[in-house]
Amino acid sequence: MFILVTDGMPRTVKEMPRNNESASRLAIVSRFWEREHLFDSESRYRRLPADAPVVTPFQRFLTWTIYNPVVPFHGEWVRDGGFDRNDLIAAVKSGLEHDDDIIQQWFDAADILKLLNAANGWDEILLAVEAISGGRETTEKVAAYVKRILPDVE
Repeated sequence: MFILVTDGMPRTVKEMPRNNESASRLAIVSRFWEREHLFDSESRYRRLPADAPVVTPFQRFLTWTIYNPVVPFHGEWVRDGGFDRNDLIAAVKSGLEHDDDIIQQWFDAADILKLLNAANGWDEILLAVEAISGGRETTEKVAAYVKRILPDVE
């Protein structure tokens, strides 16, 4: 099981995401791979672009206005160190600074950080991430974790 954090929003994934073969030009202009973080119980991974296309100023203008084509992009996940919960929390915190209620759909920022900080071990970190992405509404184990950590949250 992996945790993928994209723009600060964590979610669990069963397998390592596939390497991209293409991406929108807007995603490339915004260097999306720098805001993606992948973790498993032992490692941290980064997506490294093999050949990020060069975008001219005119293409950049078109991308932000009327023309955003999908272009070839090759990037692969590379191990970038051991798992450290603080790295995961920092990735989520970074997203919370600019969040427009995507990450905070179910909990406010302080509660999200409480859920992550209170986790003891990988299994509880997975429960916290599932809770942050709405899992307490569908999974009893996640709901129980939330109730234990945030007893006053409805």
